[in-house]
Amino acid sequence: MGRTNTNMHVSVILPTKDEPVEEVSRLIKKIHTVLGKTNHEVVVVDKSKPPLKLKNVNALVVLQKTNGLGNAIKEGFEFSRGDVIVVMDADGSHRPEDIPKLLEKIREGYDLVVGSRYTKGGKAEFPLYRKIVSIIFNLLSCLLLGIRTRDNMSGFIAIRRKIFKKLSPHPIGFKINLELIYKAEKRGYKLCEVPIVFKSRKKGKSKAGMREALNILIYILKLKIQT
Repeated sequence: MGRTNTNMHVSVILPTKDEPVEEVSRLIKKIHTVLGKTNHEVVVVDKSKPPLKLKNVNALVVLQKTNGLGNAIKEGFEFSRGDVIVVMDADGSHRPEDIPKLLEKIREGYDLVVGSRYTKGGKAEFPLYRKIVSIIFNLLSCLLLGIRTRDNMSGFIAIRRKIFKKLSPHPIGFKINLELIYKAEKRGYKLCEVPIVFKSRKKGKSKAGMREALNILIYILKLKIQT
């Protein structure tokens, strides 16, 4: 596959739920700074109560109608216009300065690029117990689903629009990227990982917990059975 057009249009999707408005605004401004002259847009899909009210930032804000972070990404996809979709966390865990590394691999011909904490050069700045749980679920999904991607639980990816549409994800909870990675590998699309630095969230409360861990396990088993 050849290189993509350098004038590709990039849509950055940011799902939000009760995130501090000042942090989301700061993130959006940083995304615009990092992407610079790249043709791009930011789509915020919000499930906050009360709804997020952004001021003096260039972003499309969509009020989420369904539940779950995975479904938020699907809704954002419907409102986006880019031929490349970037999905990242809105809580400050993912750095905008890592986006160009993902896009460069898309330009080189890859269909899906994962921002990886566990490939060479990657780093995860969170408590040891969270890292252990993350690694366990990554290994579990690799063993059960036969995934080769090291960080298949990453929430930071870039994917071609046409590939996202073909894969038609049906997420449970917030692990939509696991499904995209699994289906993409199974169908023979071209994937790779690039190292990123995963930062601990500065403010707000993590949405992950025991219920989400159970959902991930159920999700893995359903993917194994149904696809």
